[in-house]
Amino acid sequence: MEKINKCRISGESNLVDILSLGEQYLTGVFPSSKQEKVTKGPLDLVWAKQSGLLQLKHSYDLGEMYGDNYGYRSGLNSSMVEHLTNKITSLENLVELNPNDIVIDIGSNDATSNVSHEFLFENHSSISLGTINILESVKTYSKESKVFIAGSAEQFENNGEPINESSPFKANSSYSAERIYSTHISRYFRGKYNVQVYLGFFFHHDSPFRSNNHLNQRIINFVKDLSVESKVKFRIGDYNIQKEFNYSGDFMEAVWLLINQNKIHEAVIGSGKPYPISDWLELAFAKRNLDWRDWIEVDKEYQIPYEKLFSDPSLMKSLGWEPKTGVAELLNLMY
Repeated sequence: MEKINKCRISGESNLVDILSLGEQYLTGVFPSSKQEKVTKGPLDLVWAKQSGLLQLKHSYDLGEMYGDNYGYRSGLNSSMVEHLTNKITSLENLVELNPNDIVIDIGSNDATSNVSHEFLFENHSSISLGTINILESVKTYSKESKVFIAGSAEQFENNGEPINESSPFKANSSYSAERIYSTHISRYFRGKYNVQVYLGFFFHHDSPFRSNNHLNQRIINFVKDLSVESKVKFRIGDYNIQKEFNYSGDFMEAVWLLINQNKIHEAVIGSGKPYPISDWLELAFAKRNLDWRDWIEVDKEYQIPYEKLFSDPSLMKSLGWEPKTGVAELLNLMY
C-alpha cells in the first residue's frame, strides 16, 4: 500500500480530501483458507481540481488485488461461473416471451425540462439503452414477437410545416439525439435480424396521468388550487406557441392498429391540428369563470423552441385511424 502525493492524471499535488471510509479489506481477494491473511487498508477518496478526477488516496499491489485469488475471474472460478449463470437464468425467467407477444416501449421522462443537456445520461439510459435491451432480448429469445418503439416529434427538423415520415431528423437536444439513435438502431435490428419492430413518432399528447412536470397539467393544477384572493400568478413563456393537444388513449389505439398490420412499420402519430397554448389557458380558467389574462405572468427570458409544431398524419390515417378526443374533452379528462 502506498499513499499518493499527486493526481494520477494531471500530476498536480493539491489533492482535496473528500471521503474516508476507514480501513477495509481487499474485497476482490478470496482467501483459500481461513488462516490466510487478507490485506487491510484505508479507503479514502481525494479530488484533484485541475483534472476533476475523484480517486483513491492510496495505491495497492495490483498483483495481490488481481492475482490467483481474485474472486471475479470467471475462467478460474467455477463457483463464480455458476453464480453468474444462475443470475442470467433468473433474469430470463422474470418475463417469458412467447411468439405472439407484443412488446411496447413508450417509457421515458419526456418532460419539457429533459431537452436540456443536464439530462444527457438519463435520456441515454431510458431511451437508447432501453431500446437496445428490448430489441436484443426479442432477437435472442422471441424473434416472432412484435415490438413497438415510441419516437417523438422533437426528433424532426421543424420549419413550421407539417411533419411526416419523410421529414429529416435534427438533433436539437440530448433528448432528440437519443430518439434519433433509437430510431436508427430499431431500423438496424429490423433490416439485419428481421425483428418485427414498429416506430410511432408521437406528437404532443396528454392524459389524466400526467405529472406536474408537464405544462398542460401544471396549468390545470394551478387553476384548481388558486384562491381568487391570491396575488400569485402563473409564470409561462410564450403562450402563442402552437402545438397539438392529443389524448394518449387515442394514440394507443393508433399503436394497436399499426402493430397489427405488416405493410407500414413507421408512422407519424398526431392529429395534424395545432392550437396556441392560449386556447388551453382559456379553457382551463373558464372552469373557474376567470379570465386567464388576469392570472398570467410572462417569462421574458424564456427562449421559444419553436413557433409551431404539428404533424401530417396522412399515413396513419390511411390505416383507418382517427383521433376521437378534442381539446376541450381532453381538458375535461385531465381536470
